[in-house]
Formats: sequence, C-alpha cells, structure tokens
Amino acid sequence: MPGTAGCMEAAGRNPMDSGEEPMSKNRRLLEAMTEAQTQWFTHQDPAGIFVGLLQALLSVAESEFGFIGEVLRDPEGNPYLKIHAITNIAWNEETRRFYEENAPRGLEFRNLKTLFGAVMVTGETVISNDPPQDPRRGGLPEGHPPLNSFLGIPIYAGGEMVGMSGIANRPGGYDDELVEFLHPFTTMCGNLIHAFRTRRDRDQARARFEEERVRLKAILDGAVDAIITMDTGGKIESANPSVETILGYTPEELLGRSVTLLMPEPHRDLHESYVTRYLETGQAAVIGIGREVEAARKDGSLVPIDLTVTEVALPDRKLFTGILRDIARRRAAERALKESEERLDLALRAADLGTWDWDVPKGRFLSSPRMTAMLGYEPDEIEPTIGGWEALAHPDDLPGVRDNLQEHFQGDRPLCTAEIRLRDKSGKWRWVHLIGQLVSRTPDGKPLRAVGVQSDISARKKAEADILEALEVVGKGHEDLLSLLNLLRIGTVTLEENGTISFLSEFCERIEGLDRTGATGKIWEEVLPFDPASQEKIRESMKQKEPDRQRLSLYLESPSGRNYALECDVRDDPREPDRRILFLYDVTETEILRTRLAKGQSHLLVGSSPPMIRLYERIERVSGGDWTVMIEGETGAGKELVARAIHATSPRHRGPFLAVNCAGLPESILASQLFGHRRGAFTGASSDQEGYFEAAAGGTIFLDEIG
Repeated sequence: MPGTAGCMEAAGRNPMDSGEEPMSKNRRLLEAMTEAQTQWFTHQDPAGIFVGLLQALLSVAESEFGFIGEVLRDPEGNPYLKIHAITNIAWNEETRRFYEENAPRGLEFRNLKTLFGAVMVTGETVISNDPPQDPRRGGLPEGHPPLNSFLGIPIYAGGEMVGMSGIANRPGGYDDELVEFLHPFTTMCGNLIHAFRTRRDRDQARARFEEERVRLKAILDGAVDAIITMDTGGKIESANPSVETILGYTPEELLGRSVTLLMPEPHRDLHESYVTRYLETGQAAVIGIGREVEAARKDGSLVPIDLTVTEVALPDRKLFTGILRDIARRRAAERALKESEERLDLALRAADLGTWDWDVPKGRFLSSPRMTAMLGYEPDEIEPTIGGWEALAHPDDLPGVRDNLQEHFQGDRPLCTAEIRLRDKSGKWRWVHLIGQLVSRTPDGKPLRAVGVQSDISARKKAEADILEALEVVGKGHEDLLSLLNLLRIGTVTLEENGTISFLSEFCERIEGLDRTGATGKIWEEVLPFDPASQEKIRESMKQKEPDRQRLSLYLESPSGRNYALECDVRDDPREPDRRILFLYDVTETEILRTRLAKGQSHLLVGSSPPMIRLYERIERVSGGDWTVMIEGETGAGKELVARAIHATSPRHRGPFLAVNCAGLPESILASQLFGHRRGAFTGASSDQEGYFEAAAGGTIFLDEIG
C-alpha cells in the first residue's frame, strides 16, 4: 500500500476472475456477509471474520491485494488505522519476518500523508487510477509490488467513520459504479466493527468492574478497622476480617444478625428509634457525624471505639456502613501522656520554674502561668510574642542575650543561657535565669521552634550584691567579715596573689570533699578537688579582666563518689585587685532536674515515661544511618513527630523534610506526584512536574498513611 513500510496482510492472495457475472458476484458477497454474521454470533475472533470478508472483496472487485481496518483515534484526536485483515505481500526475508511478528496483533498505520490517509482525513472515498502521479500518494518502499490503481472506501456506522477498506491493482482501474455495488458490503463491515467495539467495551467494563471488586475486597480484607454494612433494619449484610480482631466475632457469625448485638445498653434499646428518627427527619445521632463509643465484644467485655457511620444510597434501597476503630491503645497512651505531663508540672512547680515555647519564624512566644507570675502579671497581661517579652528586658542585657541566642542557633552552643533583668508589674527590676534549646528547624535549616525554662534568681543576685557590698564596706575587722560570710549560703574562697587560700567559708564544708581544716596557706588546686577541666576554667578566668569573665560551670566528684554541679563567679578583691574571690553555688539539684527534663523530650516529643525513653533511644539509633525507616502506629499517634525527630538528628538534618499524606493522593496520580512526570507523559500533562522524591533530595521524605 502507498506510504507503508512493507504492507503485510492476514489474508492470502486471491485470483482475479474478470469473467465473473454480476449475479455471481452478488452471490459471492452475500455468502461472505452471511458467513461473517454467523461467525459473529458464535463469538469468532474479529481477525478471522474480516479475513473471509477481505477474500470476498478482492474476488468480486478483481483486485490483487488490499486490507480492511478499524479507524481509531489517539489521545490528541488524530485518526489512525488498526488492521483487521490484510494481504500478505511480503517480498523479502525482512518483510516476511515483520509480517509474522506484527500481523497477529494487528498492524497500525498512522501516516496520514498517503492515499488511505486521505480517506481517514476527509472521510470520503478515494479513487486513484494513476497513483504515481497522484499528489496524495505517500510513496512505496523499495521492493514493494507495483501500485497501478487504488480504491479506498470509508466505512461508517451510526454516522461515524469507524473503519475503511482499501484494494489495489484492478485491471482497468476503479470507478463509482464499483463503489456503489460495494455499498451493502461496507455497511455490513461498519455494523460488524461497531458490534465488535460494543462487545470490546462491554468486556473491558466487566474486566474493570471485576478488578475494582477484587481491589475493594482486598482493601476491606486488609483494613485494620472493622467495616460492617447493614440494611435500614439493622441486619448485618457484610463484615471484614478485622471484626474478629476487634470484637471477637468471625464475619460469618455476624451475617444476618442485628447490629444491636454489638451495642451495650442503653444504645441497644434506643438503636431502632435512632434509625427511625434519621430516616424520617434526617436528624442524626451518629450517622455522618462520628463519635467515640463502646462496643460489646463476643466475650461480653466492652472496647472503646471510634465509630463512623455513613449512608449509602443504592438504586433500589439504602445501606449503612459502619467503620469501627479500636482506640484502646490510644486511650492508654493519652492517660500515660496526661500522667507524664502532671509529673512534669509537679517537678516544675517544685523547682519554681516557668516554661516557655517560642515559634521563631512567627515570633509567637507562649509562657506558662508560673513564668508570668514571677513578674506579678496575669497570663493575659503580657503580649504572647517575643517582642512583648523583650519590651520587659533591661536594655543593657538584651545585646548579650541576642548574641548568646545567635551562637546557639548556629550550633556553637549546646544551650542558650542568660541572666537578665526583667521589669515586674510594680516597675522594679527582677533577675531571672533563662535556659533554652532549639528543638526543630525548617527544611532549609532555619530555626523553627525553641523551648526553655525561666527561674527567679533575684534573691541570689541580692546575696551576691550583699557579699560584694560587705567586702567593700566592712572594715571593722577580720572576725566580723568571717562571721558575715559564714552566714551566707554561698561558698566563698579568697585567694592571695600567689594562688594560696586565705579564707574558706563554713558553707563550703557542706560540699563533700571540701575541708576547711588546714586549708589556709595551701594552693587552691590542692584544697578544691575539681576535675582538671574545671581547674583549667578557673585559672583561665582569673587571668581575664573582670568585665570579660563569665560564670563557670564546674563539676566535682567527692571521695564517696557523689557528683556535684557547681557554678563559680571569679571576682577581684575590691580592696586588693591582685587577689581573687571565688563564689561557689551548689546547683546540683537544678542540674538533676534539667537532666530529667532533657530526657523527657526529644525535639517535638515530650514525655519521660519508660516507653517514651525507649522511643527516644530508638530514634537516636536509627537516625545515625542512611536507610528507610518504617514507623507504625494509629492515625494521630504522632508518627510524623517521630519522623521529624529522626530527621532532625540524622546526617540529613540540614536538608528538607517533606511529609506526604498518601491517603490524600488518588491512585491515578500517585506515581506522577511521587516521581514527577514529563510534559506529554499522559493526557493532561501540559508541563514538567517535579516529584516529591526529587523535592526531598538531600533530606527526608515521610510517606504517611501508606497502609
């Protein structure tokens, strides 16, 4: 055929019989059409039916070769030809192999710049008795049998072109009289193609229905929730296998029984009135609303469930579908969380600590009632923003706090700590100690959320001021000074210029391992048994100028093995600047509480119960590697919080974190959303789209609700 790359056919060559009478030709066509109809009713393959029709067509039209095909359209609406029967005119080994490999499943021709393409484009008959000179020709491949004449006839059904036939090389060429003679034949071919399409569409619809039925059954059978359907009278019509896990009944035990079997009192007796009221008035107690109730198990026990009932309108009746989710574990987790929060609150109140939570990008700063009460305010009297709290801070203290905070955000400090003055409700300045930690970052690594505690250290600051004032003004004698210092609950050590101890207050003896006996005159390193790192901190601090010194965090292990956490201020003796005064504060209890608080949280997760501690340990173990992690749990149990905690502590924490709710993605677009697609990959793909996996490159992607 013109424009084909080797035209192959499923029908063999037919001899031409130019002497055949018109009546004989009519009978030949009628017999072929009758045989085709018989084969259709016996569900024969379309290819076999059209092979017989093509043989008859070539015979009565006295043609050498031809084809019968179905006109289809691609996604862009362009017509193309799918061959159902075609003469085998292979002329060499290559074309014979091509025919054998492709003819059984139907050849497709899409080149419309040919003689048969002109038929599909115009929908009209094409007669060409001099193809080499015809401008509509498409050319022939080398070795193709000569094309002396061509007739292409469109095949219609219901006003739509559904196919076409093409025949070639009739002696003397083709004319309109032959086209008119073949009209009943082409009409029957159109009806056959239409019938085959209808049957094919029906079979495909059945296959899709069966596939959907199997898929739906697999979903129902694999669902964790129990799913029950019932009629308006409450009789159970179906139940999935999960009813046995949650309620103890097998699906077979529930079929045909009343749904009230699963209801405790008083809902069992009221169920019928609930349904009647809903059907008559539309007023729902549960239907379309959802609520937490208790269900009766087979063994008589009650199980808390999250119940959702929906109405299903069928053509001839109504059904109700109930979805029962076991929330016993969630209830237990909620109780454990409440108990953990109560214990944490008790610890904070015992330590007289206020807590705060800062949304860094939005500037929202939430504080506990205890934190505002430290300054004499009610919770709603301070604007819940970082600016509201900065407005209370002493202007001289803010720059240092901001520098400290910036270093912590950059990762240079494990914690942000600061001692600042805040103005209370009466207008006075109060000293507070702030401790904070960044617990989460945005996908691009910027600070997202920080939490911390605040304590009132005004009394301690006053004590420090009293000591300094006493050292400056006391001049009535050494004994008076010793008495004053020993009364204060702060360890005080005075050092001579050469580092020997000249005074050790009585309060120091409360720290096990510090002995005042014979301490005077000894080098301080021999009397103060700090670890080497702590001693080095003290030496470095004594070398600095007083304005540059910061409070030191020191650790001391007593002979009995008890560990002390101490804070130390190194000051110059106001009377003799070359001498040093060490103020020691026992903050062991505060450090213990701080450690307990740190163990009770992991990024966005808060809790200190044994299960939560084990969860934090697992998060720490899995976050060190580059692998896929499966997180299981009920909806709402906090799987995304665990995923964010793993991401934040993993080597990919500076990369993006992307959470994808798979349940919200239709199956038809799931692959393109996850992996992206190129323009033209499918109908409607008008542009390239980046997939979620590509968007999460270098970071973490969390696929939620994949079950």
